[in-house]
Amino acid sequence: ITGFGLLAHLLRLARQGKITARIFADRLPAFDGALAELRDGVIPGAIERNREFLGDDLEVEPGVDESLLRLGCDSQTSGGLLIAVPPQRLARLLTELNDRAVPAFVVGDVVATSAGRVILTRSSAGAATSVSQADIRMENKSPLEPNHGPGCCADVFAAAGAKGTAAEAQKGFSAMMQAVQAAGALSDKTKELISFALVLQSRCTPCFEAHYEKARALGLTRAELDEAAWCAIAMGGAPVRMFYQECLRRAEDARCPE
Repeated sequence: ITGFGLLAHLLRLARQGKITARIFADRLPAFDGALAELRDGVIPGAIERNREFLGDDLEVEPGVDESLLRLGCDSQTSGGLLIAVPPQRLARLLTELNDRAVPAFVVGDVVATSAGRVILTRSSAGAATSVSQADIRMENKSPLEPNHGPGCCADVFAAAGAKGTAAEAQKGFSAMMQAVQAAGALSDKTKELISFALVLQSRCTPCFEAHYEKARALGLTRAELDEAAWCAIAMGGAPVRMFYQECLRRAEDARCPE
């Protein structure tokens, strides 16, 4: 789902598949506060353009809240994947996604053949769906409750005898940091260059100061740091570059005061 929004992307799918798709507006997932903002008139301009694109191929049934229509036309890129599957494969799909801790939402169905149309309705209006209550409970299961397999984070939480004090947490964190940064399959210099790039990506000034000094103590050159920095800049863009240049200027001024 990108800048066309859910409904416009769905219409393009419907036109290609020669179908009429029905969306249950009250099942659309949204971040907390999003609907309230839409009701208050905080509406990106692209929402109106997406609504115009849908034109007469979108039918909005009575009783659908205007904010839900706006949500369906919202141009904010969600990164979500819109999937259509036969009803007999739905339960298996939900199970597979659930096992991988991927949240899934059943938001509609296909109701007819056509040149391509979308109907926006309310699931509480008595519309029959192919989704059982068991499926709905599964789709709404928290992504923090996956079926854990061997070697996943469940092993950490199952550790016996651990103490929950802040001091013990700090001690454990320090031990982890030392283990992660120690030389292993990667040399200490290679790990430091990786850490340096990650620090730049997070734009943490105290972390930069600490890792810059450690990098220089390990003998890493300015050219090596610059190459690591550009790896971070390639991922984070101009804000990372500006952060690096400013921190580097302060660090070098501190090392070589006038």
